Amino acid sequence: MKNLNREEHPIRTLRIDRRTTQLELAKMLRISQAKLSQYETSAIHTPYHIINEIARIFKVSNNELREQSNNFFERKKEELMRKFRC
Repeated sequence: MKNLNREEHPIRTLRIDRRTTQLELAKMLRISQAKLSQYETSAIHTPYHIINEIARIFKVSNNELREQSNNFFERKKEELMRKFRC
């Protein structure tokens, strides 16, 4: 069951909803599992070509997935900035 107290990256949510592992999706995208993990945790920004490919694989709107991913990344960035302000 999904932890409702913790917001998840839209790519991770979509991947889990489609019962796909990180390794499976990473292979489809021709990237490493570690790189996909970085995208899902917003350690790094997900490039648009990766978002577009994920949208194609899972048959969802690339514009909506791109917007959700960007919003998630910006919220995480803001959280970190607030956390480390003196």
